Amino acid sequence: MKLRSGRTYEREEIPIENHLIWLARHDRLMTSNLKMKMTLIQCDVCPICQSASETTTHVIKDCSWAYQEWVDWALSTDLGKMENPDWDLTFRTSIRHIWTWRNKAVHNNQSMPLFSHVQLIKKQVLEILDAMTRTSIKQKQEVLLERKFPRQGWVKLNMDGSATGCPGWVGGVGFFRND
Repeated sequence: MKLRSGRTYEREEIPIENHLIWLARHDRLMTSNLKMKMTLIQCDVCPICQSASETTTHVIKDCSWAYQEWVDWALSTDLGKMENPDWDLTFRTSIRHIWTWRNKAVHNNQSMPLFSHVQLIKKQVLEILDAMTRTSIKQKQEVLLERKFPRQGWVKLNMDGSATGCPGWVGGVGFFRND
């Protein structure tokens, strides 16, 4: 299965999705088919739809459940209305969520309505895009530190220290200043 031509790790900002796409491109997602090849199980039937061998392609697009995810995504009312959609990010996020929900359904007996999935994917894509396009980065501000003299007639002790564990070695240094 070829998910994308070229390098997988072109988008450095979402490592988990890059890793998942790499696993899918190299047919290394831990599907029932791969588990059977590794002799971990004896049957490679999809645990969700119970109708075909669970391969990487099957999990991502051919399983009736995954297929319905893609149909619901495509038919959702505001699909084409997203401002500046990043389809690559949307595709990768969708695959990650399909794989995550498949694992929750298979291993934890958890499920949620398909409509919720589509809304969650859209929300996360918009959050990621917002985080990637933020320009309000704080500028460096150089602050000069200085030791202040003590008040008239007083002596001041300036000190610093560190410790390696508790209990452990302790070190410190200090100096006295007067007016």
